[in-house]
Amino acid sequence: MNILRLYEYEGKALFEKIGIAIPQGLTAKTSGDILAAVEKTGYPAVVKAQVLRGGRGKAGLIKLVDDTQEAQAAIAHILPQLAENEVVLVEPKIDASAEAYVGITIDDIKGLPVLVISRFGGVDVEEISAEGKSGLAKMNLPASGKAEKYQFVQTAKDAGFSGPILPKIAETAWQLYETFLCYEAETVEINPLFITADGKDVLAGDAKVIVDDYAFFRQPALEEFRATRDSLENDVKMIYTELGGNVGVISLGASMTMMVIDTIKKRGGSPANFADIVSGASKENLKDLSLRVMRNSLADPDSKVIFATFTLVAHPLRNAVEAVVEAYNEVKPKVPVIASIRAANAALISMSMQEAVDTLKKNGVIWYDHLDEAIEQVVKISKG
Repeated sequence: MNILRLYEYEGKALFEKIGIAIPQGLTAKTSGDILAAVEKTGYPAVVKAQVLRGGRGKAGLIKLVDDTQEAQAAIAHILPQLAENEVVLVEPKIDASAEAYVGITIDDIKGLPVLVISRFGGVDVEEISAEGKSGLAKMNLPASGKAEKYQFVQTAKDAGFSGPILPKIAETAWQLYETFLCYEAETVEINPLFITADGKDVLAGDAKVIVDDYAFFRQPALEEFRATRDSLENDVKMIYTELGGNVGVISLGASMTMMVIDTIKKRGGSPANFADIVSGASKENLKDLSLRVMRNSLADPDSKVIFATFTLVAHPLRNAVEAVVEAYNEVKPKVPVIASIRAANAALISMSMQEAVDTLKKNGVIWYDHLDEAIEQVVKISKG
C-alpha cells in the first residue's frame, strides 16, 4: 500500500468539511506574505511550518509571536528549513483551558481500526497507555458496518470526561470517525484538541491525516492535495519512509539502502529513514534526496549523523558527489556528514575516485574508503 500524508492545513480542510471546528488560519509562502498573514490574524499568533515530519515544536518550527519583531524572527528561522513547495500556516493563539487527544488508526496486530481518546494532549499517548495511566480509553471499531454514537460517548466517559465538554469530545470523535470512513484513511488524529477557556467547546489544534493513495480514484476531493506534494514525492517518484532514528541515510537503490540500514541496526545504530528513487536517478533527483535527508536532520533535535553511500557502475560518479555537496552547502547541516562511495566502469568517466574524495573533503564531508569502517563510525557517533 502506498500512503499519502497530508499537511496540517490540508487535514484541517477535510476536518472542516465534516464539521470539526478548526482555528481560522491563513497559509503563505514568502516572507512578506507570511508577515501580512500574521498582521491580518492579529497578535498573539502562531506561525507553523507545514512540513511532513514530527517534532516541529522541538525543532523550532512552531513559533508563538506577540509582535512584529517576533514574527520577523520566527519567519527568518522557519523559512530556510522549508522545501520548495512547503508553506507556513498562521493561526490565532487559542486561549485553551486544557488539551485532549482524539485519534483513529489501524491496529497492526488485529488489523482493525481503533479509537483512542485521552484527557492529555501534546504527549505520547502510547506511553500513557503502556504505563496504565488513567485518562485514556480505547475502543475497537468494526471492520464492516458502522459503530454507534453512544459508543463514542461511553469511550469519552471512560477517558475521564464529564459535564458540558463530554458531548463535545464524543461528537468530535464521531466526526473524526466520519472523516476516517469518508476518505478511506489509515490514520486520522487531533493532537492537541484544544478545550476552550470556558470549558464548553473544542478546536482542532493540529491535524494528522494519512490516506491510502490507491483509493484516490474514488476520492476526487483528495486530488487537489496530491497535486501539492513536493517534487520529492511526485516528480521524482521517491519512496521515503521515516524510521524514527538518528542516522540520516542517503543512498541509491532499494537493495543497497536496505543492506546499509540493516547493517547499521545490527551494529546498534538507529536509521532515521529509508528512501529510494524509482523514476530516474538524475543529479537533480539525488540532490532532492540529499536535501530532504539533511533538512529533516536539521529539524530533528535528536539527529546525530548523516551517512551518504553509493555503489555506482553506470550512474555518473560526478552526479552523486555534486548532489551531496550542493545539498550540504545549501542546508549547512549541524551534524557530521560521512560518505563512502564505490564506483567502477562507466561511473568513472566523468570523475575519478580521487577527484570525488577531494571534492567531498574540500566541502566538509568526512570520507571513508571502506564501507565497513564508515558504518562503524556512523554507529559510534549515533550512540555518542
